[in-house]
Amino acid sequence: MNRIRIIILTAMLLYSFTCPVFAQPPISTPSPDTSASPGTAQPEVTVQPPVKAQPSEPVQLPDTDQSATEAAPEEAQEGPSVGLKIVDVLLVRPFCLIGSTASTAVYIALSPLVYLMGIGEESARVMVEAPWRFTSFRYIGEFDHYKDEKPIMGVWEF
Repeated sequence: MNRIRIIILTAMLLYSFTCPVFAQPPISTPSPDTSASPGTAQPEVTVQPPVKAQPSEPVQLPDTDQSATEAAPEEAQEGPSVGLKIVDVLLVRPFCLIGSTASTAVYIALSPLVYLMGIGEESARVMVEAPWRFTSFRYIGEFDHYKDEKPIMGVWEF
């Protein structure tokens, strides 16, 4: 019973470090009071003021449906709905965490046989990397958009 608790706590700890909310890289801003060491020279950065755009007349498209052209960019810019994000965080990701942990445990149990058969790397991608990518490497509420813009790896890559 204690082993199961340790495994679950370890998986939760790993998930918390790979969670998209916590796994964002820190933003470093140089402070003005830091001085450079004598042997290194830092390049000077000049900041130009923003250029003010002159107002111009709107361009009219000849004989087009204005409502269809205006609705498409708004739909493309909108992210997932709040309800979909809540369902993802409360239902999908916990079940994916359980599934990813189970898939990793099965892979560890089968890894000696899989490597003897010569398909160790492919099975590692399918049984370990793909479930964990789906669990923790995608944006909240989006099921096919990953942070590194690469598609999920799957069985079709054999």
